[in-house]
Amino acid sequence: VYPNFISPEEGQSFIKEVSKRMKRRRFEQGHWDSVISLYREVELSTRDDFDIPNDDEISSANEELFISAIRRVRDHIAMNHIISVDGCQSSEEEVNQINHVKWLPCHAIDYHADGKLEAHVDSVKFSGGIVAGLSLLS
Repeated sequence: VYPNFISPEEGQSFIKEVSKRMKRRRFEQGHWDSVISLYREVELSTRDDFDIPNDDEISSANEELFISAIRRVRDHIAMNHIISVDGCQSSEEEVNQINHVKWLPCHAIDYHADGKLEAHVDSVKFSGGIVAGLSLLS
């Protein structure tokens, strides 16, 4: 757990971006694995997920802050949870490993006041080997 990992401004950028993308989504009664109920979910794909170059004319300042925060979270995960952490500089092999990580698009989940998330283990097939979460508005 990394308290206050993102700044209040980054948190607000997430809230704005998620709210915009979640606008017309309805709360689902349940999920195929029966561990979540009364929720709505949206994929938070960014141009980074598709190697799309930055186009300042169509990007908002909020979107840039949002993408920057996602990059920082991913960099932190790569440096602290993918390569070995032994107090030494990363080897060339470890740096190469980080540069070839295939990140899945982020997801945002909003729970209804009566929604529930039961204890479970995420499937590596659908979630990858590492799952990281940011708790906003909780």
